[in-house]
Amino acid sequence: MNKATKNKVIKFVSIALALALVFVGIFLINGKQTGSISKGNNDEYNVEKLKKNEDSVMQGDPYVFLGSDFTFGAKSDGQSFVDYLEAVDGIKCKKYGGEGYKLNGKGEETLAYSFSKAVEENTNPKVVFCEVPACNAKGRQNNGELSSSYYIGDYDTTTLYGAMEYLCASADLNWGCKVVFITCPTNDDKKYAEIAEAADAVAEKWGSKVINFYNNDEISFDKSERKLYMVDSSSPTKAGYNKVYAPKVEEFMQRYFYF
Repeated sequence: MNKATKNKVIKFVSIALALALVFVGIFLINGKQTGSISKGNNDEYNVEKLKKNEDSVMQGDPYVFLGSDFTFGAKSDGQSFVDYLEAVDGIKCKKYGGEGYKLNGKGEETLAYSFSKAVEENTNPKVVFCEVPACNAKGRQNNGELSSSYYIGDYDTTTLYGAMEYLCASADLNWGCKVVFITCPTNDDKKYAEIAEAADAVAEKWGSKVINFYNNDEISFDKSERKLYMVDSSSPTKAGYNKVYAPKVEEFMQRYFYF
């Protein structure tokens, strides 16, 4: 092999290695962002592997789940606590909203707007569960304030308080049921703390409850558990939903609506 040929081979190999490193880097970054490389999202944690509880008191009861990333399993292949409840307890569930949706705002990608679909379809749920999205803490937040009114026409759904009160009023008006808010795990202490406080205030006014995953002292992980159960500070894996968050929601539902 002459010198010119050898240089060409070296150049080709160098380019190939560089491209391979770029590909691996992109794969790892994408995997971290989507959760696809997380051990807790392995097939062994798929909802199909869960065992149904044939004696569940919740079996066949209708529920509406209104939510964003936590409800739709944004980093767990679209599998969340809702799918667990459907598979294990046999509930009839309807999900509204979508990944990246906020509670309030002017656009269609808000939970306040999405709830209108549930009303149009007359889902008639036993209870409405509404996620208080972690993404609500991103960017400028129009919180508003708690109203003294119980009239549905008085609420401004572009504000956080207004959107939550509108949901409570609409659920009561259309089906005579409560809205239970679910706060999310997140490391955003300051902004989300205000949002969680708003959920507590609205729930208290409307005689409802909040499932607290924001600062719940009962939920803590060591290093190995965190790797298995969480993709990041606000995104559970399939294992995280199945082993931690879904059983907590299940326990809450049974305690407050059945026993």
